[in-house]
Amino acid sequence: MHVTPLVRREFALLARSKWLWVLTLPFFWVGNNFLTTSAAPDPRLTIGAASTAATILSFASIIVCFRSIIGERESGSIRITAGTPLSRTEILVGKALGRGLALALPLGLAILALTILGGTRYGHPPIAPFVGFLLASLALAVIYSNLVTAISATVSSTLRGAVLSLLTVWLLGEASSRTLNLYEQFTGQAVSTGNPPADPLLFLSQRLFPLDAYRAVVNALLDLPNTHTYFLNALQATSNGTTGFAVKQVFGSNPPFYLTSWFAALTLLLWAVAPLALAALHFERIDLTKPVSTFSDRLAHLLPIQLRRLWTKLVDTPFTIVLTALSKLNLPSRWLAWTPVARREFTVKAQSLGTPVVFALTVLAVVWQLNGALPIAHETLGANLTLAAFQVPIALLGLFATVFIGFRSIVHERETGAIRYTTSTPISRSQIILGKIIALTFAVAIPLSYGLIIGGTLGIFRYGPFSPVVFVGVLAVAFLYLAFNAAAVVGLSTFASTSTRAATLGFAYLAVTGLWQLIHRSIYSLFVDASYPLQNPPPDTLYFLTRRLSPRQLFNVASNWLLGVGNSSTTYANALRIKDAASNPNHFLISPGLVVDVTFDGHLIPAVLAPWVAILLLVAGISVVLAASMYRFQTIDLT
Repeated sequence: MHVTPLVRREFALLARSKWLWVLTLPFFWVGNNFLTTSAAPDPRLTIGAASTAATILSFASIIVCFRSIIGERESGSIRITAGTPLSRTEILVGKALGRGLALALPLGLAILALTILGGTRYGHPPIAPFVGFLLASLALAVIYSNLVTAISATVSSTLRGAVLSLLTVWLLGEASSRTLNLYEQFTGQAVSTGNPPADPLLFLSQRLFPLDAYRAVVNALLDLPNTHTYFLNALQATSNGTTGFAVKQVFGSNPPFYLTSWFAALTLLLWAVAPLALAALHFERIDLTKPVSTFSDRLAHLLPIQLRRLWTKLVDTPFTIVLTALSKLNLPSRWLAWTPVARREFTVKAQSLGTPVVFALTVLAVVWQLNGALPIAHETLGANLTLAAFQVPIALLGLFATVFIGFRSIVHERETGAIRYTTSTPISRSQIILGKIIALTFAVAIPLSYGLIIGGTLGIFRYGPFSPVVFVGVLAVAFLYLAFNAAAVVGLSTFASTSTRAATLGFAYLAVTGLWQLIHRSIYSLFVDASYPLQNPPPDTLYFLTRRLSPRQLFNVASNWLLGVGNSSTTYANALRIKDAASNPNHFLISPGLVVDVTFDGHLIPAVLAPWVAILLLVAGISVVLAASMYRFQTIDLT
């Protein structure tokens, strides 16, 4: 086949990369978390745990494949590849297949480790199902490699490729849950996951997406009930008198053909072919030397030029006011040497599509939070419920927007060579880093603040005026949170020599920050005591302190303190639920270990767990990350 050399080249390039093998760690970590269960010992548990680890192939594929095509288009090397006898479709297939096979390498290493560990606990898994599982997992790696490569072939920039890939992977992962919500809205019938309606189309909607079809195939290989759920849920599908989404238990031994396991395998095959085929139709027609006209480009040009200029001015004005105010303070010139860099960086980011997207998503997120507010939240907070609705949008958008807008802050200039012009000015490298961090912070903070103001205004009409003091406090803490993320993202960019590595570090930061409570639980179980009661821990100062050592958790602690809902690193809604259920003997189901006030009831709360300390930790974190970023940028060879 003509495509074989390209497959080998892509596979070899990735297999020699050290960062690819680092992916073994998250694969093993996820699988190991599911390897220890309360289920009866069974050799199949090893395969089940490994299959759960394989599901994060979806996110790993973004790191491996999001620049597979657009990266070569930006560098110009695509002309060399396209100049070979290969057709453009063969180029797509070769790149996707080579990277998919390479992506299977760290997963295979993690599966080997899990198999050895599981074998010591439950015995060796049966050979035939194990081989089938390996083939299904390899197919899943190729499916997501094809999907992300297809996206890379249709976007016009690395940033858009990363954003669209993450959005697509996330939507596919959430699709089965969202279809349940749509079913309830269109039919007016509530759906219980324990005993769902016997509607074949409802069951089919839960098996149409890659991860769900993959789980259905693995469950069939393990001789478990025919369901799209995780293996543990499949093991317990009928144990408590419920049917769940087990097809045989609901439809009998002759279900519709599209609910059989072999149809799930065909679904996987369709996902392996369709995205790449659609992308190939587009890729064959485009001019590889020119940017692609994407949907976002067309959307931007649909807006009147006056509206686009107005938005740019609205975003630019607050930053200009800040710089003007600083210039009038008669500070030493060396203290403000960063301002030209900050002005240039901010102007570029303010004119991008990212700022209006952040604004729109913030408004939608606040409205969503207001509509889904708990009755107990309104009773406790009153009009300040509007400010509580800011918490989740700030935490999520303040993290994701900062990463996506800023992950190439340094490495992009290194790749293009523009960094030589920046560093040839009298501005020191430390000031360059500081300017980029400040620009990124304001580029996210300003549209986010506008969105909060619009959402807050809607909340006033619904719940009345909120406290202006708390409002200012929440905005101040949010700004510190954004500054922490900006410093971390720009700092990580200094450690990367390519955009792919910068994206890998950015996704790692997203994962660690977003999943810190799960990671913390695993680390604490490993190094303290595997039997430690993590759902209902004792008043352990070290446990609670380390649990909140993440910017998102620190922001939650500080904002919960300002809102008056308790000393907690979880969301305000969870904190209120836990405090309300504290008198219930079964309240451990909500994990009171998330709220210091509940766990330390009757004990003296240590000073390091005081809520205001979270603000100091945010400031200290910004200082440490900033210092590390400056040191790194001063010592690296930028050429």
